[in-house]
Amino acid sequence: MNKRLPGYMTVAAGFVPLACKMPYMFRAWRQSPLDRFDWIFGALFLAAAGIAWSRLRERREKPDGVALAALLPSLALFLLALRVDNHALGIIGAVAFSWSAVWLAWGWRSACCIFPAYGILMLMCTSSRYWLGYFFSIFRLDGLAIKAILTVLFAGWLGLSLLRERRVRRESFFFCLALLLVLMTVWQAGTLQRRSAAFVPEFHSVNFSGYLGRSLEPTADDRRFFGGSRLRKFFYAADSGIVNVLALTCGDDVHQIHPAGHCLRTGGWRIVSERLTEVEIGGRKLEVSEIVASNPGTTLLVWVWYSCRSFSTGSFLGFRRSWSADTQWHTYQISTPLFTSEEEGRARLGEFLNAAAQNRAN
Repeated sequence: MNKRLPGYMTVAAGFVPLACKMPYMFRAWRQSPLDRFDWIFGALFLAAAGIAWSRLRERREKPDGVALAALLPSLALFLLALRVDNHALGIIGAVAFSWSAVWLAWGWRSACCIFPAYGILMLMCTSSRYWLGYFFSIFRLDGLAIKAILTVLFAGWLGLSLLRERRVRRESFFFCLALLLVLMTVWQAGTLQRRSAAFVPEFHSVNFSGYLGRSLEPTADDRRFFGGSRLRKFFYAADSGIVNVLALTCGDDVHQIHPAGHCLRTGGWRIVSERLTEVEIGGRKLEVSEIVASNPGTTLLVWVWYSCRSFSTGSFLGFRRSWSADTQWHTYQISTPLFTSEEEGRARLGEFLNAAAQNRAN
């Protein structure tokens, strides 16, 4: 038993970084509707690891120093995430560190056997629901549904691994993993880096430039949904049509800010399309997330963007990556009903924002 103790201690130590992130994840599961069900994947990991335990004991080998090639970069990623206050990156680094500890303690055969279970654990990462939904938007599935599909695939992989061992060369494994990460990074890097000039319009003046409107009292559901953020709602009408505005000054908890598509789905809307696009406001480009949503009898065109003092972005992922508690962020969602075409709605929202920009300048 004493000979096995160092291996057990190494594997246990591998969970220390993840344990450090647990208070944050508990808070996210409790406060963020987007992350509310992510704890399930942690429970499924425990179940999968428990099922795989008997095989792990059979496949344990001598400690493998080659695992340091994965362990040390994982630890560096975790520490970097602490430095830049990026929780999602920290959780990814912590999970990778834990799996690398299994490899270090019990060898490559054990690491291969348990890898699908760690794939399930990775789905516990905060914001992964939105990230996966956006990354696989071509399938028009909610991120939670994609996570469920991935869980089934990982479970099937684990089952096959337990029934029949297939030796996987470390070089081939890491080449495929690195290739996948590079492709994902290249695909999404442009989205995360896209920024435009800061645009923080004020809607204190209810009537301006031919728009007549009124402020709306936030409902109890609004206050519950957006928590500590300062929420303002407005309704505007002009000859060209009507525009609804939801403006948020973000509080110090980023989990109170949700993707607009998620908010609309929660409200019973069906997302027809969602894309990043640029519009011209006040002679400058503004990147927005454009959503077309429908329910029986109504179709909405929605523009969403996130802005701090330095820049704006239409990407929720870009906002989450750039957010910090010491920077004041604003979120805007403006919408208009579509009666004829999307172009008609775009023209109306563009006219409205140009009027708002002119009103702010005056």
